[in-house]
Amino acid sequence: MKGIPNSLTEAAILDGASSFRIYWQIILPMIRPILIYIAVTAFFATWNDFQGPMMYVGDRQSQWTISLALYKEFATASNSANLPNVQMAAGVIMMLPCAILFAFFQKELTQGIATTGLKL
Repeated sequence: MKGIPNSLTEAAILDGASSFRIYWQIILPMIRPILIYIAVTAFFATWNDFQGPMMYVGDRQSQWTISLALYKEFATASNSANLPNVQMAAGVIMMLPCAILFAFFQKELTQGIATTGLKL
């Protein structure tokens, strides 16, 4: 937000805009791509978190996340009876929400990257 020129807010003040209107109609649309980027990466980090649930949940199987369940069920040598096709299907199911979220916000994410270096 420091990169937004003060001349935009000063011009809005001269036009009689309130602080809320300046934020809602000028500042927020300019920072929308970065807010979407932060939200998407925060979701990805939480969805794929492995170490946190492993430390806090432990062996309470009813509270395992998908990544922890995949590790506990398929990575141990004692469960060698699991078929590889079941393991791959579980991996695809785990990946689907991230892929759908990225596809939904792809335009905003690439637009944010493209307009990062532009001077207003």
